[in-house]
Amino acid sequence: MKTIVFWLPVLAVMVSWSDAQADENRQRLIVCSTTQTADFARQIVGERWEVRCVLAAGQDPHLYQVTPDDAQLISQADLCIENGWHLEGKDWMRTLAVESGKRLVTC
Repeated sequence: MKTIVFWLPVLAVMVSWSDAQADENRQRLIVCSTTQTADFARQIVGERWEVRCVLAAGQDPHLYQVTPDDAQLISQADLCIENGWHLEGKDWMRTLAVESGKRLVTC
């Protein structure tokens, strides 16, 4: 699995590339670690992709403890996005993405 450090235009290119390869009968899923990264992703993908977030508004990403439901959500993702800068304590988003073999974009 490769990790990509990006600015928003790079994410837009990745989404466009993946859209071209997508099964037209299935909406793609992006899973984000924080509400901020989910908001950025929604601005880029609009209605073309479903964007879901592991954390709820107000949850502390530094102290968050992952659950089996989080692992299940990540396993369904086409693309994962983390905030980076070690915001996700103990790199929990990276760990979930790696264990599921998912592409991870670091903002």
